[in-house]
Amino acid sequence: MIHSAASASALQSSTRRPLGVFAALGVLIDLSVTLPGNPDFASTRVAVGCLAVQALIVWRLSRQSQVAWLLGFGLPVLAVLAIYLAAVPLNVSTVLFLLFCGAQAASLVRPPIIRSIWLRRAPLLSRPAAARGGHSAPG
Repeated sequence: MIHSAASASALQSSTRRPLGVFAALGVLIDLSVTLPGNPDFASTRVAVGCLAVQALIVWRLSRQSQVAWLLGFGLPVLAVLAIYLAAVPLNVSTVLFLLFCGAQAASLVRPPIIRSIWLRRAPLLSRPAAARGGHSAPG
């Protein structure tokens, strides 16, 4: 599928809100982990590291990276699965964590994100010469 510059710009602007939601939910996940009663909270250094990884995923998502989408979708889903398999007792921080993880994964399956990441443009060489910005040979 070939997009014009205007449609690519509109597509990019339609992905800003879901990516913002994804990023905000990542911060909320980190805050829910730091709530009292969570014995697994390691340190502030780990929290900063988690924020850095999440920022990297959001940045790569904004650049339409399929690997970043897989990580951004897969990590929250795997976290929910791990909580379930470990039979972690439900308390406020666990419930918030599960809700935020579910919402974060759901924010990446919105149609603008799916179109932006998975429905890529045709490779540069398969487009007509005029679309590449080159000149076609006179015929």
